[in-house]
Amino acid sequence: MNDYKVVNVLEGSYQESKILVAHWVIRDGKVLNTAVREPGTLHRMTLEAYDEHAELEGERLVMDSDAFDLPLFYDVDS
Repeated sequence: MNDYKVVNVLEGSYQESKILVAHWVIRDGKVLNTAVREPGTLHRMTLEAYDEHAELEGERLVMDSDAFDLPLFYDVDS
């Protein structure tokens, strides 16, 4: 999980200036090309509430953030 500064919301609404997002990093034993995201770069993401994805229950989450007060979202395109 990473936290991001929210620059623009294209669809829906989100009022916070930061957002916490879960991404796939390893799939089938291989690190994905999209896993590394350099600080300061922009990323367009399609996000849904993490809790709406029952299929992710039990998946390991590694957190690279201390933003525990933010709701968790899932990048459905990752």
